[in-house]
Parts: sequence; C-alpha cells; structure tokens
Amino acid sequence: MNLAQKLAADKVEKGVADIVTFFADLAPTLRGGFLTQIPEIAGTSNVYGEEQMKLDVWADKTILGKLVKSKLVSAIFTEEQPEIVQVPGAAKYAVCIDPMDGSSNIKTNLAMGTIVAIYGGSDALAPGKEQKAALYMLFGPVTTMVATWGKGTNEFIFNGKEFIVRAAGIRLPDKPVIYVQGGRKEKWVPGFAKFMAELEKTDMKSRNNGCMVSDVNTLLKYGGIFTYPSQTDKPDGKLRVLCEANPMSFIISQAGGYGSNGKINLLDIKPTHADQRTPIYLGNKELVKKVESYLKA
Repeated sequence: MNLAQKLAADKVEKGVADIVTFFADLAPTLRGGFLTQIPEIAGTSNVYGEEQMKLDVWADKTILGKLVKSKLVSAIFTEEQPEIVQVPGAAKYAVCIDPMDGSSNIKTNLAMGTIVAIYGGSDALAPGKEQKAALYMLFGPVTTMVATWGKGTNEFIFNGKEFIVRAAGIRLPDKPVIYVQGGRKEKWVPGFAKFMAELEKTDMKSRNNGCMVSDVNTLLKYGGIFTYPSQTDKPDGKLRVLCEANPMSFIISQAGGYGSNGKINLLDIKPTHADQRTPIYLGNKELVKKVESYLKA
C-alpha cells in the first residue's frame, strides 16, 4: 500500500491529505540538497541568535517558496523565519515546520530530518491537541516518513518512486530500551538529576544522535524516553512548542506514549508566541509520568 492509498483508506480529509502529500513529494528535493549545500556555516543567524548552516537556509527557502506557491496553507511558521508567514487566498490550514532538524550533522554524514505539524484553520498558535496531522521525514541510509492523522502512527519508506507503508499502527514497545538525555548535566534541576540517576542504574542504554527526528525514531523502535529538560539557566527549556514539541508529542501519543513539559501534557499548552520554548519529556507513559513526579516533588 502506498501513501495515497493509506490516506484514502483512513478517510483523511482532502486538505490534510494534500499537505501530507506535498511534503512527501518534496522528500527527494530535500535529500538532493545534501549534495549541493556544502556543509559549512552560513555566516548568518536566525532571529533567535542561533547559528545557521547553509543547509538550514536552503531548506527553509525551498520549503517556504514551494509551500506559498502551492496555496495549500494560509499560515506558515518555520523556525528560521522571524514571524508567521500569511498566505492570502490560500486554503484554511496552518503548518509549523522545522525545515532541517539536525542540520549540523551534515559535517559528519549523520541523520537529519524535517518536522511538520498541520492544523485546520489559520491559527499556527493553536494548542497541539488541535493538530489534524503531524509528520517527520528522516534522511538516514534510506528516506522514511512517520506520520499520524489521529488514527495511529504509521511509517512509510521511500522506494525511489513513492512512499509505501512499512509499518501501520506502530506502538511503543512495552519494555523500554533507550533514553535520550538532553542539555548539560551540570545544569539539570534537582528533580531531573534524581530521575536520571535512577535511570542510569537500569539496563536502559543512553542514546543521543544530535537530531530530534533520529532520536524520536529510535524511541519508536525501542521504547524509552526522550528528554530535553528544564535547566537552571533555561527554565523554559530549549526546544520549540510549535515545530518540535507539538508534532512529536502527537506522533508519540498516537503510538501509545505520552509527552509532558514536566507538569502537564504538551498537547494542552496554548502557545502565546511563535518562539515559545518548553521542556520536553517524551516516550513510554510510565517513564514520563515518573519524571513528572520527580519534578513536582
């Protein structure tokens, strides 16, 4: 079964299906960009003061330009843009995008990916629970796409011509195997440090691929927890609500997992501005609930 057939079988509304298909069709272009964008720093920063790779700039320009022209969505947020882009006369959908997650990995030929959240209506600042669909594309040894439209989490693999179903209705394994620890250990808050000390005594293995897409994909395969916690110098965390926390939490929750900011479900957060950050604890529900208990104590 290919992507179009799966979208039809799940009766996904046409506008959402068209946006998912748009990004799927863009995958070869994005992957091809690795060959043309030399792995160097662009010499520029985004509006948040973060150093940009040339690949970041190219991927953002490529996706934004094609998406505006498509008229599939009326509001677009990407982490490389200073504000939400409005598209007059377009269909009433909003998308939030991380154009090239893990772009610094191009130096070492490691995995990178693209993350997308899709909303009905024109409000890119809607809470995550209002997402119509979410997806990420992983550019590893092969190109895959993991997506949900509220009917489970599915994985597709690109066979050189199209995306075909690799696994439908993915569930996180009951026995967690891996954990991803983000941030600097010396800046962990006490509750999180205590949680990690306990975790390190288990048989679980530490992983960090330098790319959220790759880390979350590993999480789906093996079970466990992804963390980018609150820190003493960054109490609001580092990762963005709109284009990282929301889509990844939706994907994981549809696979039987749970996403939290340490206090509440990530999908319940109502963003107040485009650059809003949040701590992220994502994965098997029992582990995320446990870290919540340590942080609330």
